Amino acid sequence: MTRSGFSYWAAYIPPTHVQAVLEGVELPFIANGVSTDPSLIAAACTMVIDCAGVEDPGAYEDALYDLAQAMNDVAGREAKVRIANRTAVMRAQDYLETAVVVGARLEDLEQVSGCDRWQLSRDFRTLLGTSPYRYLQHRRVDLAKRLMREGATLADAAHGAGFADQSHFGRTFRKAVGLTPKEWLRSDLFRTIVL
Repeated sequence: MTRSGFSYWAAYIPPTHVQAVLEGVELPFIANGVSTDPSLIAAACTMVIDCAGVEDPGAYEDALYDLAQAMNDVAGREAKVRIANRTAVMRAQDYLETAVVVGARLEDLEQVSGCDRWQLSRDFRTLLGTSPYRYLQHRRVDLAKRLMREGATLADAAHGAGFADQSHFGRTFRKAVGLTPKEWLRSDLFRTIVL
């Protein structure tokens, strides 16, 4: 609380979006409409903070998946157990490797893999330990690092790696590496690799 009172952020997520992630089942019920579950809080914060004002459909899809799964867990529903479709995941991964700069949405991966986007997202996480969106963001950060090692400016590295702008690049880089791009350039990590 500040002198001017409380402030808060809110997000409206269409219930049909949550149901799509959860394969059409009824919406999860969270008793009293309040939860102290750390996973649900983290997923809600990601949805509200990371997606606010960002024109990145992939970020929304990723945050939506995490939020729907966390809501389902808090509601005490067990996820359906399925065998992951390795072939579909490998097709999606190969596609993401070629789409680092231009990007890809779950809709694109659905077409490439022949697998429903939300099932593919579950399978991708199961087999590769991360979501398709985060996988793509890490490939972009790797490309930006390479460009900076080759002497590119931060703006050129951000643009060359497919980031919408430098602030999006900085936020994503810090999430992935733990340092801002400038801090990374000044760090021993950069110098060690370059030498």
